[in-house]
Amino acid sequence: MASASDTGLTRAATATVREAAEKAGAEYLTPEDLAVLFEVPVSTIYGWRQKHYGPRAAKIGKHLRYRRVEVDRWVAQQMAASA
Repeated sequence: MASASDTGLTRAATATVREAAEKAGAEYLTPEDLAVLFEVPVSTIYGWRQKHYGPRAAKIGKHLRYRRVEVDRWVAQQMAASA
């Protein structure tokens, strides 16, 4: 399990990001949001993208974003595959 420092955020900031995403039901997530959600370093999220692993992402301008529905779909596929 990654610590808050592995994601580049303090524990308080990590909790704030997680709470904000959950409360808002955020439709689009950043790589940092995903790192907090999955409790992995942000570098893992970028590594997954380079390996074509993980939820599908889109470039919006110069920013990388993950649709919440795609993240949920990917998690469901991972859980079904491991069952």
